[in-house]
Amino acid sequence: MQHPLVLSTENDRTESANIQSPPPASPADATAPQQFDNNINAQFAASPIPEYLAMVAAAATPDANKQQDYFEFNTVGNGRWKVTGMIGAGSFGQVFAAVDLDSGANVAIKRELTDGPRQDLRHEYSAYQYLKRVEGFPRIYHFGTEGPYNVLVMERLGKSLKQLARENLSRKIPLRTIIRLVPQFLRRLQSLHEVGIVFRDVKPDQFCIGRFGQNIHDRPTVFLIDFGLASSYLDSEGKHISRLKPDKNKAKTGSARYASLNVHKGKTHSRRDDLESLAYTLVEAVKGSLPWANVTAASSIDGWRQIGILKADTSVSDLCEGIPQEFGFLLEYARGLHFSDAPDYGMLVGMFAKLIVDIDENYSQNQDHALIGRAAKIPTLLAVPVVSVSPVTLDAPGRAVPLQLKVSAPFAALSSDSSAELLPIILLSHGHGQSNFLSSLHGYAPLADFWASRGFVVVQPTHLNSKSLSVKSADAPMFWRSRVQDLKLILDNLDAIEAFLPHLRGRLDRDRIAVAGHSIGGHTANLLLGMQLVDEEGINVNFFEPRIKAGIVLAAPGNGGDDLTPFAFEKIKFFRNSSFSEMTTPALVVIGDKDVSPHLTARGFDWHADAFTLSPGPKSLLTLFDADHYLGGISGFDAVETSDENVERAGLVQRLTWAYLRSTLYPDDPAWTIARAALDETGLGKVESK
Repeated sequence: MQHPLVLSTENDRTESANIQSPPPASPADATAPQQFDNNINAQFAASPIPEYLAMVAAAATPDANKQQDYFEFNTVGNGRWKVTGMIGAGSFGQVFAAVDLDSGANVAIKRELTDGPRQDLRHEYSAYQYLKRVEGFPRIYHFGTEGPYNVLVMERLGKSLKQLARENLSRKIPLRTIIRLVPQFLRRLQSLHEVGIVFRDVKPDQFCIGRFGQNIHDRPTVFLIDFGLASSYLDSEGKHISRLKPDKNKAKTGSARYASLNVHKGKTHSRRDDLESLAYTLVEAVKGSLPWANVTAASSIDGWRQIGILKADTSVSDLCEGIPQEFGFLLEYARGLHFSDAPDYGMLVGMFAKLIVDIDENYSQNQDHALIGRAAKIPTLLAVPVVSVSPVTLDAPGRAVPLQLKVSAPFAALSSDSSAELLPIILLSHGHGQSNFLSSLHGYAPLADFWASRGFVVVQPTHLNSKSLSVKSADAPMFWRSRVQDLKLILDNLDAIEAFLPHLRGRLDRDRIAVAGHSIGGHTANLLLGMQLVDEEGINVNFFEPRIKAGIVLAAPGNGGDDLTPFAFEKIKFFRNSSFSEMTTPALVVIGDKDVSPHLTARGFDWHADAFTLSPGPKSLLTLFDADHYLGGISGFDAVETSDENVERAGLVQRLTWAYLRSTLYPDDPAWTIARAALDETGLGKVESK
């Protein structure tokens, strides 16, 4: 059975030039170029019509001069709804203000002729039936006929985004206001897409802010309205429709100003195109206009052509200049999706939700944490916003549970351009702390976010030792062997991770991979970097991973044998025989000079430096003064588990580890040399190298 929202070609409403000028006085006048209003939907490309706005929710005061366009009768629905005025009109219908005489509620009534050239209201009513009781879509009270008209009675909403913009001379809506609303815009498209519908005409007219009479500053609900062009992207079997052969010459559906590049090329609409149109809508709302807003053209076809050229030639950086980079990422992300890809709405909502917090806290990406102090002397790149997605789940045969990951990446560097710079990768292995949260993919935000905001893709697994899993097995409690297998599984499945995350497709640099780990996570990192051990059954274990080119080892366990306490020797058998002599991969070992572990070793803090002192070069050792096992709070600021809460110290770890990896993975990058020189001025620590 065909989805009721699948429209025929004849039923597509396409945009025309909609030139409302008097008949030309001469042939010369007839060919003169005119301004192309690329925000207007017209019924047929061959027959321009007046603007037919999405007036469902118009909050304009009924126009007393249009009383002649009232219904021939004053009430609708057997006298339930009393018409009070006209809101607006187009070629194929009108919208009236009315009052529910039973409840006193304000409603909007749309009408069209039952024998008119189009039957949009029946189609629109059908679409709304898929969205009953879904937040952000107007309530429908009645659909039927009144004399010669089809009528649709619905709740009356607030002003559209377009109307709000036009109330300002600049045509702009305050950035802070828009950012607060973006998550709702995204959720509306998600709700629509989840019932199998693509909107095909996303633009400012179609978003209404709140209900009738509600103030935009009251944090209102955003409503999506007017489904005249909506269609299903699913076939009769519930599968995604097939892509049709692009036809640049076919009549275009939607509004040229906001149409995606693929629609300009004559490609079939899918979810990605709604998302791209939303990006243009938001940029226009924040900046007041789009570069192609004032195109002049003699016809609709020429207007679409000119706008398509301008749109393709305008870089994302130029389009989004002066506004938060999240808007540019949204556009790049939408353009990077394939025809049948489902957008990651949660990731996008989370990105803008974080931006809301940053804006509210007067955050500037060019400023450091207020308490970072002397660590600011270590130079680094300016931060860019971070996109984090979790959980990303990998099947792991034989593992107690599938492997869940968090993947964080800088979106300012992301692009759908296949020639764009590749992004280096860090595998970050968590420790074995008491916290359910920090010892999982959710922990170590101070490191993961910092590295990702400065150019790395950071992949964080939840190992089986995490308390959030409560897994019991013979390998418990440390799960030292499965931890290494987790990281190898990630390396084996980078293609799958890219496929799951369209914004990273083709962007992972498999030649520049590093591993980092804290505490027992440092032990995991050491094994991948070349450290060997003898396991509980006396078998020599070698997990060396040649795909890893650099390491960050943070407060990791040291040598075994006589250096262990009787407790550690008895209970943690895989610590007994560790050999660092084969650990040849370059690494930075980080320790604190107050990190003593009397339950594990009779030696002092220097036990944690064994990965440096007992291994061959090239290696570096960073010793932090007055730091204990948590190195200032790298696993999480303001956490009970963090006994060493020192933002300045943690900031030093952030910056120096980043600089080391930059120079190790990119040998021509002087970041590490510069950072070492700057460290001498801080008095916070020292570096040795070999």
